[in-house]
Amino acid sequence: MFQRTSWACVAAVLGLTIVSGCGLFSKDSDDDPFDLVIKQDVDVEFAIDDEMLCPPTEDCTAPTAPSPGPIDLPEVNVPVEVDIIALTMNEQLSSASGRLKKVEIESIDYVIAPNTLNIPSPPLGLYITPTTATSKDANGAAFIGTLPSADPSTEKTGTLTVTEEDQAKSSDLFKALKFKVIANGDKDIEAGEQFPAQGRTDYKLTFNLKFSASPADQF
Repeated sequence: MFQRTSWACVAAVLGLTIVSGCGLFSKDSDDDPFDLVIKQDVDVEFAIDDEMLCPPTEDCTAPTAPSPGPIDLPEVNVPVEVDIIALTMNEQLSSASGRLKKVEIESIDYVIAPNTLNIPSPPLGLYITPTTATSKDANGAAFIGTLPSADPSTEKTGTLTVTEEDQAKSSDLFKALKFKVIANGDKDIEAGEQFPAQGRTDYKLTFNLKFSASPADQF
């Protein structure tokens, strides 16, 4: 975890030392050189299994075989409630919670593993929502990126970056330190693909977050 107190920034300024971590050369006009900056990784995990991919009109107990035609699979919607303080036990972040000015997603690392699903996993849009939300269409929901599909029984890793526009939409939700991550998407079966689905896909996301807070002591 990286942190720099306001006193460290003052010392750098008075000593005429160039310290970019103090925000002296930030591209964001809202950055204050005396802000307290806290970096924290937050892990979010969930899974998609074959039951979630079974249409109510189909017999998903039948032996798996190539589908004779296209089949519409149900939309996947997985809400995961996140309490950053409970997950990380970060006392400094807890004490700064009332002074948070903005939260940036520096990146989102993802691991799709283990994966025993016998069909391609659906691409999943990721949304940050209030804790009361149950879907991506809830008021205040912010889209932050899309997890790619993984081939059958194939593990996958990568990193998502978040656009400035989506950063701005999600910042206030992160500032509450309690929110939901909702993964939403669908993947229909094409003719010749295996059906019904068998197995499951596990996801681990690591949100690399940067919190900016007003210093506890004003000058």
